[in-house]
Amino acid sequence: RCNFLSLSDFLVDPICAALPAEALSRLRRTSREAVSRIGHENHIAFLVAGRHLPGWEKLREEGLAEIKSLHELHRAEMPWLEAVLCIFDFASTTPEFDNETLASMSNFAAILKDYPRLNVRVEGHGQPGAPEPLASALAQERAELVAEEFHSRFGVAQGRIKVCHRSNKCPRFRDPEKNRRVELYVFDAIEEK
Repeated sequence: RCNFLSLSDFLVDPICAALPAEALSRLRRTSREAVSRIGHENHIAFLVAGRHLPGWEKLREEGLAEIKSLHELHRAEMPWLEAVLCIFDFASTTPEFDNETLASMSNFAAILKDYPRLNVRVEGHGQPGAPEPLASALAQERAELVAEEFHSRFGVAQGRIKVCHRSNKCPRFRDPEKNRRVELYVFDAIEEK
């Protein structure tokens, strides 16, 4: 039994305000009393009001109007970051790491340092019209080279980097040359499972 729940709301609320949503969700599962005191509508509103929510803007883009559950609060607590690196020449796997690219990668490394449960997805893409299996091989190799740069230059553990490719199946730009790219995303390792 959790003795913390025997405290008055005056003491429970500040403690809850200091705990991340994931911890509150685990605490809520400890007893019926916890269910009645943690994670109800008014409690969620209280928690949202006092928190820094770096992922909230992304949830709004997904159509969420307000945070109503601990799961949504947890997602809002996690930052969202994405970048598109157009750093490859035609049929090339040699990246051109310019200052803008290195600054983007540095931002990702800083987020990963601050949020140990987040990882980075490095997703390679090829130019539309490139033949298979060449398009897939180039896209994969590009992603692997950027992942290696994350590891060697920024010290990101290889276990926190997920490398994948989309071949040439997901063009983003009208200019075919810009589609030779690598996209970066942070993601929650536990949510992804």
